[in-house]
Amino acid sequence: MRARSGGTLPERNRIEAPRRISIIGLGLIGGSLALAFRRAFPEYSIVGYDRREVLMRAIRAGAIDRAARRIAEGCDSDLVVVAVPLKASLLLIPRIVRLLPPGAIVTDVGSVKVPVMKAGLSALPPGRFFVGGHPMAGSEKKGFENADANLFLGARFVLTPPRGTPRRVLDRLKMIVETIGASPVVMTPEAHDRAVAVVSHIPQLAAVGLAALAGRNGKRVTCLAGGGFRDMTRIASSPYQMWREILSANGEEVRPALREYIALLEEVEKTVGMRGGEDTIGRLFTEARKTRRRLSQKR
Repeated sequence: MRARSGGTLPERNRIEAPRRISIIGLGLIGGSLALAFRRAFPEYSIVGYDRREVLMRAIRAGAIDRAARRIAEGCDSDLVVVAVPLKASLLLIPRIVRLLPPGAIVTDVGSVKVPVMKAGLSALPPGRFFVGGHPMAGSEKKGFENADANLFLGARFVLTPPRGTPRRVLDRLKMIVETIGASPVVMTPEAHDRAVAVVSHIPQLAAVGLAALAGRNGKRVTCLAGGGFRDMTRIASSPYQMWREILSANGEEVRPALREYIALLEEVEKTVGMRGGEDTIGRLFTEARKTRRRLSQKR
């Protein structure tokens, strides 16, 4: 049986899929998941919970079948996905796990995993399951109006199961991730938070800093900005409110990663234009080019 996302799935995996999926929060990520689930699992019921105007838009788009009026209505499903900002997740997830039916799975899409996992597991009743999630996909845009069923195609999707998670629970989530066109990556919450500090959080700060630097130098500088500058600073348009929560929650990992990055820049600053500096900077270019090539090959 062929999923509409393009992958071929064994019949037994389709049977194991949840018959009812709830998504709490229908912004860019939650809305994109709803659209991707609708395409991959057209026979299953999808419930959404958000503001009324967002829910109506999602129903008109065919992303969800039913709008939950209360949070409890959105928890009566086989799978509940919490797709709200990080600060709200820390408050909502302990409440949601207490409302789950027996055997249900809850996951999230947050950019930081250690505090979210602690919040969820501290309130998790027996016979329910919480596995952290983080799709490594997104945009500087936000809201359901920018949701896209193809957002996760080819993307990594991190899963952080706590110790003791049954294999069948993790296998079900991996199957769902694969069905929407993403590649599941299983790791600990701690390893995830260290990794995203380098590949997500520092790049965000670097883009913001570079765009601010150009802006402070005035129009005579910014008028010359070309494709390379625009590519490197695209995510500088991301909303600060979201990033304030992420950086605050992952400060323990961001600070040492930022110090390491600053040390690299200081090494360049000391040697650029100096006799012998070409060797130091050249080695950095070679190292960076090899890393970038490996990233391209993995895609």
